[in-house]
Amino acid sequence: MTLQYANGNLAPLEGRAVDVDIAWNGTLTIAGANGQNVGIASTPRDGSNTELHAVGAGYGVHKLVSDPPHWSDDGH
Repeated sequence: MTLQYANGNLAPLEGRAVDVDIAWNGTLTIAGANGQNVGIASTPRDGSNTELHAVGAGYGVHKLVSDPPHWSDDGH
């Protein structure tokens, strides 16, 4: 995993953001914030998948759509 800092964004340094490439084949099974498993079989099978965004949001982690690998506590 590589952390990238742009435009003076301190969120990664403060532990509030991460840049990570995500990809899978088939169905991704991941635990939702409610403890129930969520199966994601829809495409695209990468970090731009909106079902994955919804799972992340349940944990308070939001996808910055304009920056493919970026996830943070505030979506920026």
